[in-house]
Amino acid sequence: LLETAKAYKTLEIMKKDVLTHNDLQDVCYAHDYLMEYALTVLSKYMDISKLVHPALKTLIKHDAKGKSDLYNVLRTYLYNKCSLKATSDALFLHRNTLASRIATIKEIIGINFEDEKTYKQMLFSIFCMDYYSNNCKNLKRPMQPNP
Repeated sequence: LLETAKAYKTLEIMKKDVLTHNDLQDVCYAHDYLMEYALTVLSKYMDISKLVHPALKTLIKHDAKGKSDLYNVLRTYLYNKCSLKATSDALFLHRNTLASRIATIKEIIGINFEDEKTYKQMLFSIFCMDYYSNNCKNLKRPMQPNP
């Protein structure tokens, strides 16, 4: 009976805080919303901006100063599992242009995305920033770096 109560509470949170109206039109599987659910629960207890890798905040700060969009390039690159082909297709960029931008990003933040642990940390940070931007409607950028 306790498990049923826990499952019901989880479903309540997902319906109220995670799922959109369009999601509720179809069959939903909890595993498809695991990251959103986890961040929703975490955000009730802490400021999830504290979980964002400092290098990502550095890149956002650089974008704000230089009017560039390297954060979006990195976000797309990480979501595409560091594939230059998939990322260049998604961003409609020539592969060499993308490679140059990735090199610039690596130079600015000093991160090696080929390292699995670092890749996972950065991808989780992107998830946190996406969650933050989707749940804080007043912000233009996902999250502003600390001054």
